[in-house]
Amino acid sequence: STDVTDRLLRGADFAETADVIVAKAAEITQADAGFLLLRADGGPDGGPQLTVRAGYGDGTERFLGCRYGLDGARAALLTGDGASCRFDGGSQPFVALDHAPPPDRYLGPGALVPLSSGGRVVGVVSVVREEGRPALSDADVRMLQAFAGHAALAVEFSRAAADRQRLAVLEDRDRIARDLHDLIIQRLFAVGLGLQGVGAMVGRPEVADKLSAFVDDLDDTIRDVRKTIFSLQEPPDRPSGLRGEVLRVVNAATDTLGFEPRLRLDGPLDAAVPDAIRPDLLAVLGEALTNVARHARAGSADVEVGVDTAAGTVTLVVSDDGVGPSADDPTGHGTVNMATRARRLGGECRLEGGSERGARLVWSVPLRLAD
Repeated sequence: STDVTDRLLRGADFAETADVIVAKAAEITQADAGFLLLRADGGPDGGPQLTVRAGYGDGTERFLGCRYGLDGARAALLTGDGASCRFDGGSQPFVALDHAPPPDRYLGPGALVPLSSGGRVVGVVSVVREEGRPALSDADVRMLQAFAGHAALAVEFSRAAADRQRLAVLEDRDRIARDLHDLIIQRLFAVGLGLQGVGAMVGRPEVADKLSAFVDDLDDTIRDVRKTIFSLQEPPDRPSGLRGEVLRVVNAATDTLGFEPRLRLDGPLDAAVPDAIRPDLLAVLGEALTNVARHARAGSADVEVGVDTAAGTVTLVVSDDGVGPSADDPTGHGTVNMATRARRLGGECRLEGGSERGARLVWSVPLRLAD
């Protein structure tokens, strides 16, 4: 117990501490194998299940990460008062889930002790002896119960450490996003303005054109940096707001397209676009990118989503450098669905050829829906 406590206070990670716990549990009960299993809900019958997080003994490594349920009355151990139970040789209390290896290697006598934390059973410690050996005594089970308290403490330490690490990562992401916005974008913007001023003073057209191209490159870079800022500011588990949802859809299409579309977001999307419009906008965006992947044979694509508060509209533009539409091409179901969504919201949708090549989809609807 002192050894485990010392490891926890020194900040040892959960895997290291769990290995010590199961080794010591097997040692104090003179068992041949020990396991630490943590609880997770959502088993095949909707009940709790257990995942093997640590093992001690010959061949126990093949069970790591495998999931098991508890048979019969022993399943109440995870939801009851936390009473321990012993089992005799010839059978095991664990039921293999998801093609996990059956625990037939260890069919001797053993015991299960629940790990309780905050009034909830978070897992179990299990020890087992080889077949033919005597069953565990009451004293063995009492020692295992006392030792299980340290295992529960290790679980809580692990979760607290993981929470602290996630918080540190989120704080770093927020700081990086602020620095990119407050420092990098402002400097790039200033350089772009300076180049535009120099271009106005240049007499040679070819030099002025080159400076203009540099300004365009800086504009693209600023858009990419802004996209990175939006990504850094999103929660890791779910996007927040329309900007985050658009970014999620664009990122999800990257594998299908074979390249990452360029994304530009303008205006107060999160504040101005009503909730009633957002599902249609996201559905049209996904359909448009799917069409690019299926039909355009494009090497790049651009996505623009902008709010024009003066005109009272939100507009989605998806363009690519692919083969472009032909007058002889039949109108596909996807295009019809996108147009139908626009008309239902009082807007319009048109698919046209690009200025040089490819296709350009423009989907625009009013921000204020008709009653």
